[in-house]
Amino acid sequence: MMISIIIPTYGRPDNLKGLLKKLTKQTFKDFEVIIVDSNEIDYGYQDNDHFYPIRVEKLLNCGCNLARNRGIELAEASIIAFTDDDCIPDDNWLESSLKYFEDTNVVGIEGLIYSERKGDPTHRTPQILKRKGIVHGRTANMFYKKEILEKVSGFDERFEVKISRGRLGYRGDTDIAWRVEKYGAIPFADDVRVFHPVDKTTLKKELKNSRAFIFTSLLLKKHPDRFKDIMKLTLIPFTPSVPLKIIWMFIGSLKLVKI
Repeated sequence: MMISIIIPTYGRPDNLKGLLKKLTKQTFKDFEVIIVDSNEIDYGYQDNDHFYPIRVEKLLNCGCNLARNRGIELAEASIIAFTDDDCIPDDNWLESSLKYFEDTNVVGIEGLIYSERKGDPTHRTPQILKRKGIVHGRTANMFYKKEILEKVSGFDERFEVKISRGRLGYRGDTDIAWRVEKYGAIPFADDVRVFHPVDKTTLKKELKNSRAFIFTSLLLKKHPDRFKDIMKLTLIPFTPSVPLKIIWMFIGSLKLVKI
C-alpha cells in the first residue's frame, strides 16, 4: 500500500458517496481509503462495490482534527493524502503526487484546489490556484509522509470549536503544515488537483460560526515568528468576514476567551 486517503465525514453522506465513486477512476490503484465517520447513522460506506479497500472508523461528534489523527493511526501507507467529504479529485490526483516524493527533501505537498466562481460575497470560494510563499495546508488537498506526521504528533486538537452543524476546525491545518515544514519541503503541486464546491454563506451564518476565528491567535501563539504570514492569511483575500477575523484574533490575543 503506497497511499492512504483519510476522509473525515459528518452530515454529508451523499457527497461522500460521490467522492468514493469518483475515486474508482483514479489512474493510480495502490491506495486505501480511511473514513472517520462522526455521524450517528450508519450510511453503509463499505457496502459499495469499489476495487480499493475502505475502512470506516466510528467516532461520534469527534471533530475533524481528532478524526484525522485517528486516520493517521490506522493508515498502512507511507504517504497520507487528505481530502474533504464534499471534494472531487481529478482522476490523476494520486498518480501526479508521487513524483514529488522522489525528492528525499520533500515531506509533503500542497495541491491545487479549484471551484466554480461565483463572484459575489454570498459565496465563499475555497480556492488555492497558486501560492505566494505561504503554505496554507488546507486538508481538502494535502499529502504528507506518515513518519513526519507522527514525528510532529499529528493535528493539534485544540483548533476546533462546537457550532450548530457540529465541530468546526480552523487553522489547525495550517498549524500542522508549518510544523511539518520544519522537517523538509512542502512544494505547491499545481498538477495535483481537487475540486472543492463553493460554500453558500449568509451574514447570520458568518456570525454564528465566527467564534472559530479565535484560533488565529492560537496559531500566532504557536508560531510567533510567522506574524506577517498570519496577517496575510487573515487579510487576503479581503471578504466580509475579515473584520470578524480581526476582532476574534484580538479577543484571543488578550485571553478574553479561553482557547
